[in-house]
Amino acid sequence: MLWLTLLIALVAYKLLIYYVPLLLFLGLGLRPFLLKTGIYTVYQKFLSTRDEKTNKKLRKGYNKRNSQKVSDLHNKREKMRKALQPKEK
Repeated sequence: MLWLTLLIALVAYKLLIYYVPLLLFLGLGLRPFLLKTGIYTVYQKFLSTRDEKTNKKLRKGYNKRNSQKVSDLHNKREKMRKALQPKEK
């Protein structure tokens, strides 16, 4: 953002009159406004729901592709766990 501000200051300094208040509003005033109206919470809820759906799809695809590998690892762990258990007399 700072580079763009400097570029505007050098190229079109007349736009700087409008650009600086816009940056101040975006930097200092927008988030409190969004928090106060509740739009920020709705947006965060939307993002978390979308991420959960994406993660669920990715996990499902991973488990489908690697089902044999996962079951082999599980069997190996079970075998190792049984080998480490104390033997009964």
